[in-house]
Amino acid sequence: MMITCKEFARMASRGMDQRLPVMMRIKFKLHLLMCRACARYKTQLGIIRRLMETVAPGFDDAEVSESEELSEQTKRKIIHSIDEESSRTR
Repeated sequence: MMITCKEFARMASRGMDQRLPVMMRIKFKLHLLMCRACARYKTQLGIIRRLMETVAPGFDDAEVSESEELSEQTKRKIIHSIDEESSRTR
């Protein structure tokens, strides 16, 4: 059974933090082979993760509460990095 793009997005995000069960990985890879939009989405997730690690090392290791916000300088660095990476991948 084929998964939806919405399910793929959830699995892609989850798969970055933990290993998916075998059947989920199979469904994920099958969907990836058939859906260009989700393949592009997965690539973009990887880019964002690498860029975040560049501007905020250890960002995914720390527990961040919803009340914490990024500084304006950090927000600008993230936007600038995404713009640079996007122009390279076009």
